[in-house]
Amino acid sequence: MFSLAQSSLKDAIALEPKNADLHIQLGEVYCKMGHYERGVAEYKKAVKINRNLAQAYCGLAACYNEMEMFDDEIQAYKKALSINPDMSVALTNLGNVYFRDKKFKTAIEYYQKAVRIVPDESGVHYNIGAAYSNMGRFQEAVVEYERAIALEPKMSDAHHGLAVAFYNLGKYESAWKHIKIAEELGAEITEDLLKAIEKNL
Repeated sequence: MFSLAQSSLKDAIALEPKNADLHIQLGEVYCKMGHYERGVAEYKKAVKINRNLAQAYCGLAACYNEMEMFDDEIQAYKKALSINPDMSVALTNLGNVYFRDKKFKTAIEYYQKAVRIVPDESGVHYNIGAAYSNMGRFQEAVVEYERAIALEPKMSDAHHGLAVAFYNLGKYESAWKHIKIAEELGAEITEDLLKAIEKNL
């Protein structure tokens, strides 16, 4: 499927070499095929044609992530946001970068900007909850996990996160309720966590 798309896009680019959108599409195809260096080359061609393509910088960042070129990834997302400050995918992914680097406060800032634009994005609320949990701010984590669950009731990870937060707040019955829901939804639950909650009921 991807090789056919690659061939078609190459033919289209041969006819329209200055069409930045075609280079972006080919970059996406290469990225999906795991040809990240080729993807980077196509995205760079797109921004050479038109420097104001936030989508191209976002694609570049995704390739850099796969190549573990994390500083370049951050710079590409920031460039995308300098063009389009309301690009929720760039805000969320930049939050993910800082979360990965354990810079939870900065991650939350980007996630919160993203949810102001797309308030119904359950995954971003979950990410904020996880960041708060990692900072030991469990009450704030509860609020975000509950928002995620309100939007996506079967999000097992949010139920799991909520159980851990409630456990740390000493609300053991609530912790038990959500750990059992998480288990029913297929989340991997450690025996130690189950026993720790059950012991305090």
